[in-house]
Amino acid sequence: MGYRSEVGALFYVRDTSDNAKAKAIFDMWWQANMENCPSDRIDEFFREDNGWRFHAVDIKWYGSYADVTWFNNMAQRFLDELCHNQQLDGGSGLNKSFAYEFARVGEELDDNEYDRSEDAEWRLSVQRSLMFD
Repeated sequence: MGYRSEVGALFYVRDTSDNAKAKAIFDMWWQANMENCPSDRIDEFFREDNGWRFHAVDIKWYGSYADVTWFNNMAQRFLDELCHNQQLDGGSGLNKSFAYEFARVGEELDDNEYDRSEDAEWRLSVQRSLMFD
């Protein structure tokens, strides 16, 4: 029992002139940060051409849970160390190559949570629909 949510996130390299360099930096950063991923969450990460997708359905997404805390901390590190890091590669603007998007949909109709880095390409969205049996 308990309150359940559907959660999705994207961590990716945008198509930029520094795409190859950004992908190399991203891959090294990702590998180092995934070493501590809780084993029951690793199966919800999927490799994509330019990054990683996280998708969990019917999950208890409570901030007090260790795996949720790990995910939130990892996402914040991604934002701080790659997306918002003005000094990345000597201040060349390479940090604009990285993007993050997050959405959580709860059981209640008005329980939606969004977060995006400023350079996100709006690849993740929420859609609710009416269905008849």
